[in-house]
Amino acid sequence: MFKYLSEILSKFTPQQRLIALLLLTTTLVLLGLGDSLIQAYSNSDRVLQDKVRRLEISQSILLKENDSLYTTISNSQIQCSRDIMDVRRSILEDLGVLEKTMMKPKHHVQRMESYEPDFFVDENGDTSWVSAMRRVEPVVVEDNTMDVLNTIRGMKAKIKKQLK
Repeated sequence: MFKYLSEILSKFTPQQRLIALLLLTTTLVLLGLGDSLIQAYSNSDRVLQDKVRRLEISQSILLKENDSLYTTISNSQIQCSRDIMDVRRSILEDLGVLEKTMMKPKHHVQRMESYEPDFFVDENGDTSWVSAMRRVEPVVVEDNTMDVLNTIRGMKAKIKKQLK
């Protein structure tokens, strides 16, 4: 076989022999290193497994963070609801104190004083003002305590309904 190869090569010119030798060498190098070159330029299973592992780790971290944030939001909502209920209870207590204060009987007399001048006519026919007479008159004061009391009771009923 080598005998035939030498006969074929003897018929080639030196430039053709050099080109044939380069082609043969390049082919042998590509055949020997081809598998490792292909693996170097393509993603191997190991590289893809590493990527998948990193993605799974980041996914688990994100899921934990999501759970933590959900818990924080839930706790904040619960605390906010408690705060609202506390404020409503406080308002309800204040309305109760106000209602009790308004239900206490208050007896006070309110009077209005007015002064009427006293006139007389002297011997010359001139009118003179002598002094003012003081006269005390009772004044009717409108008491809207019951209206306010009814309003307070309505507010208390509304807040009690909201507390339930």
